[in-house]
Amino acid sequence: MVAAASALLAPLAPLVPVAWADEAALAVDAPEPHPIPDDEVLEAEGARIGKISIRVSDVFDLEDPEQDKKIFRFVNRLHRTTRDGVILEELLFEPGDTYSSRLLAESERKLRERRYLYDADIKPVEYRDGTVDIHVDTRDVWTLNAGVAFSRSGGENTTRLSISDTNFLGTGKEVGISRKEDVDRVRSEAHFRDYNLFGNHSEIEVSVSDNSDGNRYLLHLRRPFFALDTRRSKGMTLISEERIDPIFDRGQVISEFRHKIEVFDGHWGFSGGLDKGSVKRWKIGYTFIRDQFFEIPERPPTIEVPADRTLSYPWVDFEFVQDRFIKTRDLDKIARTEDLNLGTRFQTRLGYSTPTFGGDEDLVIFGSNASTGFHVGTGKLLFADANVGLRWGRDGLDTLAAGINGRFYWRDGKNKVFYSTLQTAAVENLDPEQQLLIGGDSGLRGYPLRFESGDRRVLLTLEQRFFTQWELFKLATVGAAVFFDVGRAWFVGQERVDDFGVLKDIGFGLRLGPSRSGGKTLVHLDVAFPLDGDGSFESVQWLVSTHESL
Repeated sequence: MVAAASALLAPLAPLVPVAWADEAALAVDAPEPHPIPDDEVLEAEGARIGKISIRVSDVFDLEDPEQDKKIFRFVNRLHRTTRDGVILEELLFEPGDTYSSRLLAESERKLRERRYLYDADIKPVEYRDGTVDIHVDTRDVWTLNAGVAFSRSGGENTTRLSISDTNFLGTGKEVGISRKEDVDRVRSEAHFRDYNLFGNHSEIEVSVSDNSDGNRYLLHLRRPFFALDTRRSKGMTLISEERIDPIFDRGQVISEFRHKIEVFDGHWGFSGGLDKGSVKRWKIGYTFIRDQFFEIPERPPTIEVPADRTLSYPWVDFEFVQDRFIKTRDLDKIARTEDLNLGTRFQTRLGYSTPTFGGDEDLVIFGSNASTGFHVGTGKLLFADANVGLRWGRDGLDTLAAGINGRFYWRDGKNKVFYSTLQTAAVENLDPEQQLLIGGDSGLRGYPLRFESGDRRVLLTLEQRFFTQWELFKLATVGAAVFFDVGRAWFVGQERVDDFGVLKDIGFGLRLGPSRSGGKTLVHLDVAFPLDGDGSFESVQWLVSTHESL
């Protein structure tokens, strides 16, 4: 987790400069703009893409008098900007292709997903003799992060020592080492990730963790459906992990056991591509998951250690995606372009684990999720999603987990957004090592982390968000929020002597959106006040955390 100090001070970290020659013979500066036809005219005339020019702006804009400072010039000199070839390989079009405004917009979204870029803008800049020239404009952020990070939620602290670079020497590759200490374990990790292996949109991720309670090894290699019109996909994941799983009650660990996990997952996918604004995708795959559980001799468990479990099954997966993306700002991020899909997305997977393939027993394995979005009035957006996962055996239901969630945004002022979310979840016969929890680390900010457990959970959040254009030290844009949370987790048909019923809290906080450093998370500095309970925990909760949204 990236913390406030790391996010704000990362651009000032030293780095030895290295000179590199660009691989792509591309124009650096955009041509002077000329009047060109609208997208509809270009597409109707079958315009072909000509020259692609790329401009990668540095971390600080020295043409801005407020940024033309000695320290910022020094940072720019140390920073190796993203190579033109890296940007070029991310694009979904090339010279000679038929012009498509959709592919320009989708390429923008793809670039904005990269943690080493702050934003991206792609547009036609000149049209002549049936040929249209394209200009790609991006801005780098500082991606070398070194130092100490700190966060606090639910009354517990998390610290992290790390050095990482999400754009190593301008190549778009991510490397890093870190040491993280939280309520569960101390983790020392080294990782590497390449989002565009060999320049063909393949991805590789490798990580190795040596932890206080075990270890974890991961290899992830895939060529995903990287664009709406991609026709083929394939991938493989290997995981080997050993750890201690705690069981919580009222925020306290009441039992522990050792858990060993082995995972293999592989698939091959195909699609007919984008057709009339939507995509249908199929995947065929195989998954093997072995979970083994052991007592910890020095810490005898207070509940029964789970039985070992092996799932081994082929599966088929179907996905439907509508292309209804919109661009907006100041909803979940501060002063950043946000890409939201108002279209429907539906995915379902069906598999069958059997002793024939190495599983413990005959089980049907089913999972499905769906999401959609709506304009519900001027300045109002509503998003809804649902998910269900289950295993069904000869004796009936083996396990079930389901949830329905909604998010609502109302732009109720020039620099304000009212936000609310309702999250619900229900489980039956949940695997013993898993818990349905609620607390300070899962949205109920006024209470200790993992405070309540159950087989039902509901959480409602009401939040008034405030956005500013104030950029703190030219490193982070500032926002704020006031909030009210209400929710609980409980077991159906089970009463507790210390049942607090519905829990509520109120609070306020600052939001810092890093504008010059890598990563797209926001720093939250919150103060929350619980309105219920028995006084056995602190009456004021101080939280320092990072989140993907405001």
